[in-house]
Amino acid sequence: MNNKYTITFIGNHSNIVIQVEYNEIGVLQSLKFETEGLSADAVSFCYMRVPYIEADVLTLGGPKTPIQVEAVPKDLSFVVFWETYAYKIGDRTRTMKLWTALTEPDRIKCLRSIKQYNQFLQQKPSMERLYPETYLKQERFRNEFKLK
Repeated sequence: MNNKYTITFIGNHSNIVIQVEYNEIGVLQSLKFETEGLSADAVSFCYMRVPYIEADVLTLGGPKTPIQVEAVPKDLSFVVFWETYAYKIGDRTRTMKLWTALTEPDRIKCLRSIKQYNQFLQQKPSMERLYPETYLKQERFRNEFKLK
């Protein structure tokens, strides 16, 4: 299995984001809240819903508690970003420095956003694709790309 997942509990007013990691035999090893300032009730709500066994992590969710589960890419290296972004224009060294400066959660978010960004650009043929350096420098991976 994957070993690391981001679990998002989707709420009416805000979302709670957790990163979980399972050991090599599929037992919960760590749980880290990405969302800060949570009440004791919110923390308890999340703890009661995170499975201790990795095989059960993809069965989360339900109509009253919408939950999104995404596997964390195993390789968060610059090479993976460079290949995934697939627009090898601009200064690779400066781009690599920007990538290295990102936190792990931001690297994950960035890699996940590239697919949506590509789909967004297909809907907007007049819009030019950003250089990878610009994409990172302007933190465009934080944008919500509205898809039709």
